[in-house]
Amino acid sequence: MNFHALASLLLPVDPGGRGVVLEANDRWSFNARGVDADVVIWGRAPSASGMPRAAVTRAALAREWTMQQLRRRPPHPWHVFGLHRLPPSNLQRRYGERARAAILGGALVELIAGNPQVRVIDAAAAAAGGVGPVGGLEAGSGGSMLTGLRMRDGSETILRVGMAGGAADPSKGAEALAWLASAGISTVPRPIQSGRIGGARWMLESRLSGARVGRLSDAVLGDVARFCARLPAHATPSTAANEDLGRIAAAFPHHAALLETIRSFLRPLLRALPAVPRHGDLADRRLLAGARYLAGYRHAAGGRRRLVGRLCRAQHWL
Repeated sequence: MNFHALASLLLPVDPGGRGVVLEANDRWSFNARGVDADVVIWGRAPSASGMPRAAVTRAALAREWTMQQLRRRPPHPWHVFGLHRLPPSNLQRRYGERARAAILGGALVELIAGNPQVRVIDAAAAAAGGVGPVGGLEAGSGGSMLTGLRMRDGSETILRVGMAGGAADPSKGAEALAWLASAGISTVPRPIQSGRIGGARWMLESRLSGARVGRLSDAVLGDVARFCARLPAHATPSTAANEDLGRIAAAFPHHAALLETIRSFLRPLLRALPAVPRHGDLADRRLLAGARYLAGYRHAAGGRRRLVGRLCRAQHWL
């Protein structure tokens, strides 16, 4: 999670607004010495899974103590305007992992001096045509932010906002959803409109019905397989495997020679195969189920260039 990209969406949209993002250290101490701002966004991303139990427990206790102190005795001249929990994305939905998610979780705290200012997320909601205050904020992929938005006609939608040009930019996701809609795929969100506010981009999409899948069953897995099989193929060869191996080689140069051997082996095989969409982060938390069927798929922020429609990890030829 990109904490700074996420927190910046709670800063004032007015370029003249004095706002700053302060990332807490692993002891969750609040230090605003020398900070001259009307808005302070303070906090920290969730702790990584796999850290020593004693360390994450100390961090969780420090987090709760500091947030309690900020609420009871906020430092002059600020007061707490909002507090948003950031649960680990891979743990937040499973019943048996809620305690662990609470310990590992991060937080965003909004501190303001004086009256509230229009935030980037508020301006995006207004531009999208939403009514009522923005609430129920949720961290998305790459540092994006999601919230439910009620429209003037009474319909319920999802607003996705992220800084332009980065991993959180929702414009590529909008492109992917539009492409899937044109292909007749109905079990994914429908893109409604998009735009730009300052340095951020926003996308409005339809809200899918259904509840998140609690436990994967054979029936749900069958529905996922059938969904993947319906995704349209493309006439050009698949490129994702070679590109992914290139990125891995750049990150682990001591394995570059072996990875290049694998890429050389795959190139002629891939040239004979059609490209199909994949999902860069397919997990059960992105599946929505009806009473007896799979109702829909929540997408991650991504694009469809090189057919990264980001809707299915499986490739037809595997």
